[in-house]
Amino acid sequence: MFGVILLSLFAIYIFHQFYWRRMNLPPGPMPLPLIGNLNILDINGIDTQLLQLKKQYGNVFTLWIPTPAIIVGGLQQLQTIFTKNGDNVAGRPYSFIMDEIFMGPYGIV
Repeated sequence: MFGVILLSLFAIYIFHQFYWRRMNLPPGPMPLPLIGNLNILDINGIDTQLLQLKKQYGNVFTLWIPTPAIIVGGLQQLQTIFTKNGDNVAGRPYSFIMDEIFMGPYGIV
């Protein structure tokens, strides 16, 4: 009985991580629980990796580091997002991992 409860809780957790959290976000690589997409990122070649992900998923995609980060990679999309929806994207959340990767909380990548 205890095993069934644990298995059910694990199934709910996996459903939440892999489906529910990603449902309203742009496409992107499948994140792993707890670490997101950190396993596929190479700090030394992150620019090349982001260009490859842009080719695979389009100009707007989600990268989990381990919280979701929406990456915008096209001029038209940048203009649309920042001019028409500027209030919705104002402010940046603090992320220790981003500080480590980019050596500080720098603006647009």
